[in-house]
Formats: sequence, structure tokens, C-alpha cells
Amino acid sequence: MTPSPRAAALISLLSATKLAPKIFPNADKNQIAKRSKTIAEGEWAGKAVRQAVDAVNTAIIVAVTVPAVVASS
Repeated sequence: MTPSPRAAALISLLSATKLAPKIFPNADKNQIAKRSKTIAEGEWAGKAVRQAVDAVNTAIIVAVTVPAVVASS
């Protein structure tokens, strides 16, 4: 079954944040992760979602690391 564009975008976000298996706790976690990854790779928004999540993670790392480096200098 092919998800709607809105559902696919949401699944892409869940896949990028590795939260998809937590949404369906009684299902096979490996199957859920694999299917959500497949949907994310096929969805136009999947790449954008992954890039946005990566950008947020990078910003958090910088926000935590820079003050620590400055404080130790």
C-alpha cells in the first residue's frame, strides 16, 4: 500500500529520527524500520527531512561544543 504524500512525509520524519519502530511497539521493529526507510527513500520530502534533521543535529553539536572549547581556552 502506498501512503499519501502527507503520511509519507511524516513517515520520512519518523524514519530520519529513528522513531518509527516506537510508534508501533507491538510490531516487528526491524520490519517497521525497513519499511519506513523504503518509504522515506521514495518520498520527495524524505531527502529534505533527512537534511533538516542532520542540520539540527549539527547545530546542536556546535552549540554544545563551541562553548566548551572557548571555556577551556
